[in-house]
Amino acid sequence: PDGFQDSYVEPSSIPLDANDYQLITVTVDPDEDVVKAQSYRFTLYANSSQGPSSSSPFSVSINKKYGAFLDAPSGAIIAQGQPGQTYTIPVRLQNKGNGRDSFNLAVMGESSSVETEWSPLISAATTPLMESDDYYTFNLTVSAPSNATQGTYRFQVNASSQNSAVFKTIWLSVRIPQLYSVDISANKERVKGNYSPATVSPEVVYFVLDIYNR
Repeated sequence: PDGFQDSYVEPSSIPLDANDYQLITVTVDPDEDVVKAQSYRFTLYANSSQGPSSSSPFSVSINKKYGAFLDAPSGAIIAQGQPGQTYTIPVRLQNKGNGRDSFNLAVMGESSSVETEWSPLISAATTPLMESDDYYTFNLTVSAPSNATQGTYRFQVNASSQNSAVFKTIWLSVRIPQLYSVDISANKERVKGNYSPATVSPEVVYFVLDIYNR
């Protein structure tokens, strides 16, 4: 069967006298990335150099193995986040076991303040029953608070098998760069000064302004 290409018999050739016998070893080496959790049938052939031949069937049962893989196909970091914006990051889960499995999904912020202020959500709490090597894509959604300051904000997405101890984690991030803005305003709504059209030295009026780093 596919996935057992490295299996072999040892010795591969033996001399036998009449009514004699010898034990041989059959080594079955399954490829863990190909072989599924099920029973496989084999046939062992013995061919005589004088013509007669014989065969004997046998079976090998492969036990179930569990595994998972998480990645972010569109990237794990949003590098130019902006305060007040909402971002969605696709996350992909692969069943790396050799049989069916389902997974629980969860997300949390790297700190309680990030958890509270960014409100991270995932689009599904569990996956459907996944065949071996199947992919399941879901979304992480986070909302940057309007007063978010410069920094990198991280979110941990977890996938845990419902049938084993397999547990996988991926970290996703939104980076808020340093933003520059300035406001200028007068400290009074209206400022009046004397004005004369005469061709004399003009009267200088001073305005007091407030400048804010926003």
